[in-house]
Amino acid sequence: RDRYQRRVHGKDEAPELPKVPAKQVSLPCTLLDLYTGGTKEVEVSRRILDASGMVAMERKMYRVAVQPGWKEGTKVTYAQEGDEALNAEPGDLIFVVVPAADQERNFTREGDDLVYTHTVQLADALSGFTFQMTLLNGEQLTINMEDTVVGPTTRKILPDKGFRGRARHGHLVIRFDIQFPSRLLPPDRALAFVD
Repeated sequence: RDRYQRRVHGKDEAPELPKVPAKQVSLPCTLLDLYTGGTKEVEVSRRILDASGMVAMERKMYRVAVQPGWKEGTKVTYAQEGDEALNAEPGDLIFVVVPAADQERNFTREGDDLVYTHTVQLADALSGFTFQMTLLNGEQLTINMEDTVVGPTTRKILPDKGFRGRARHGHLVIRFDIQFPSRLLPPDRALAFVD
């Protein structure tokens, strides 16, 4: 009897083959990718067995469909698409979402909320202002802060303009970076700017 066989319910059965460890590959995504979704192409190299049982290298291109709302750390598994080895079950190929090096300016993410930082001069922060902004998906928004004194902790929240979550959309949260003057004007010069 083959010493690698075992008896299960009175029948000889070969043992389960060990599985090659999963191969993890980074999937760089921008905030735009995670906000709108899209397709990412990634070339992967893996070890395979040729017809003679010898190890060879294979390069294959994968098209990964990124879903809106995915987050850093999201994993996509392709079963048995990883490395191969003798007397072992092929490993899985796992793509892991990581931040891309080139990110959108002024935007960050907190949970399912999309956070935008708008730079404003001190005079405008005290007197009120309106500004235009463009969301990641190209939508144009007009933000009216005319009746608000903007301070360092002021937030403007637009519901359902954030990332797609499991139960709901997140919000767009606008923060303000107030720019203070580098020096104060003398009193007589400051009066020249008062109507």
